[in-house]
Amino acid sequence: MNTVIRIFFMIAFALTSVHAFAGSGLDKIKSLAGEWEATSPDGESTTVKYELISSGTAVEERLDMHDTQMVSVYYMNGDKLMMTHYCAFNNQPRFEGAIAGDTITFRYVDATNLANESTPHITGLVVSFKDPDHFTQQWSTNAPGEKGMTMNFQRKK
Repeated sequence: MNTVIRIFFMIAFALTSVHAFAGSGLDKIKSLAGEWEATSPDGESTTVKYELISSGTAVEERLDMHDTQMVSVYYMNGDKLMMTHYCAFNNQPRFEGAIAGDTITFRYVDATNLANESTPHITGLVVSFKDPDHFTQQWSTNAPGEKGMTMNFQRKK
């Protein structure tokens, strides 16, 4: 009997979690699950992989570019879509997402391992969903001499 009750509560929790995230923007990020490829502005091949983690309550992004790997994790904080970016700059900025149609704009909130606000870090991200097989990322930074970058991804088949 205890096993049946535990299974019931696990299913109820899972359904509640799925319902809580519906329309939150996290569903849009979840739709990216899989592998994608793009050419960076300097002509280098870039890949990104999205994977659902923590029973589907978060999405891990692994971006491979210029022999460098960076990880971002997208998740909900109450009713807010959040993202933490584990950057090659050796800091971890956090962002809050705002959804407008097929675009999510991630606005900088704060960061860990950041000496001060002038230390180079990522300052924003705009993700635009074009269709099920194409999306664009536009990263911005305050790093001297850097303008940020835009990458157009297509799903790997």
